[in-house]
Amino acid sequence: QLLQLCCKTYRAENHSPLCLIDMMLEVSVRQQWTLNGQVLFSAADLDARDSFLPDGDGLCLLAKTLGNRPFAQLWAAIVMKKRVVFTGASSRRDVQTTVRALPCLALHRQDFSTLRPFAKLELDDVVDDMRQSTAFVAAFIDSNISKVYQREDLYDLFVDLDSETISVAAHAEDAFVETSVHTAVAGAVSRSIS
Repeated sequence: QLLQLCCKTYRAENHSPLCLIDMMLEVSVRQQWTLNGQVLFSAADLDARDSFLPDGDGLCLLAKTLGNRPFAQLWAAIVMKKRVVFTGASSRRDVQTTVRALPCLALHRQDFSTLRPFAKLELDDVVDDMRQSTAFVAAFIDSNISKVYQREDLYDLFVDLDSETISVAAHAEDAFVETSVHTAVAGAVSRSIS
């Protein structure tokens, strides 16, 4: 919204950068921008959660990559507030983009605080936080995926984007028994990405 106002004002002021500087200073200091006594932008009107929403292709691409049934398991993990770990040594960006999209599977919660986009096994405070948390989605960007996979104490569901596989930790298998709901979700996913 602010960027659109900046562009519009820049064109209206004959491409003068001074109007942009004035606008940005006013927004920085007053958290709003007014023109001729009218408030055109107010930071108070923004919902910061909107900036977390990914583009619409992220979940569809993930569903195509993993397949319907694994995607239904992933959906179940998010809805049941499980601990989900993503890895992928080939593309750090793909892993982080995917992790960013996952809260959209339970968007009614409006909770992006469960994301751990830069997890590493070498960071003791991150590992301790994950061990104590009951629900999160973490992106491990370590090149040694097997080390992360061996740490079943850190996850309920393990997603390897490189091999396009999902694994359920032994302690969480009961929670991921396939039901008619999973089948219905898999069918809906199949129809929506076709």
